[in-house]
Amino acid sequence: MIREHKCSLGWGHFDKSKVASHAVQKEHKIDWTDTKMLQFEANCIHRKYKEAAHMLCSNNPISQPSLDMSRVCFPLIDNGWHK
Repeated sequence: MIREHKCSLGWGHFDKSKVASHAVQKEHKIDWTDTKMLQFEANCIHRKYKEAAHMLCSNNPISQPSLDMSRVCFPLIDNGWHK
């Protein structure tokens, strides 16, 4: 979630958020007011899979997924359900 990345940046926990690490390394200021989630998922396990799926479908994600997902799943994911 956005709050996790924001807290990681504020507390200097760059190992927990690739977004925070990227912001510091590249000296980028993140516009938190214009940041949005792509999807909401209340179930923690489902959220981790959806997060990994979105990142698998992205060419260059600047964050890291909470779990690894095999590229074998890509045809199922890229079939349009993730949008």
